Amino acid sequence: MFSYKILTYHVKYPDGTKEELPIMTKIVESILLGLPLHLKFRSDRIENFRVYMFGGVKFEYDLASNARARKAEDLVKLKKIDMGVEAGIGFNFYFPVFILSPELKISNGIFNSHSRDANLKYSNVIDKLNSRMFVFSLIFEG
Repeated sequence: MFSYKILTYHVKYPDGTKEELPIMTKIVESILLGLPLHLKFRSDRIENFRVYMFGGVKFEYDLASNARARKAEDLVKLKKIDMGVEAGIGFNFYFPVFILSPELKISNGIFNSHSRDANLKYSNVIDKLNSRMFVFSLIFEG
């Protein structure tokens, strides 16, 4: 999954030599490799329709994590590993050739994904970062 976080800072004393503004925005990009473990409850099939709910846990590994970056003066560092809980609802639509399943999922991270570095201007003011996601998926089954 490709994702990003937008962090907005209100800078009291902007440094004009570094092109700082009173309101600065940092974008932290992530490429997440996830392993979900869900328990799924499905209704009975009514003609060509079925509804289901699910809940469980997820384990995510950030392939683009910058926690070990050295020259990172204005970075916000993230840890590579995150874990969270998920819940969602979905629908199965049965067609003659395939099954279409739109799904809405809510996910909340358990661990602090921020890798604090006191030497970094934009990182040392953050105490904790947790992931929270709303994910809409379209699943096609043959």
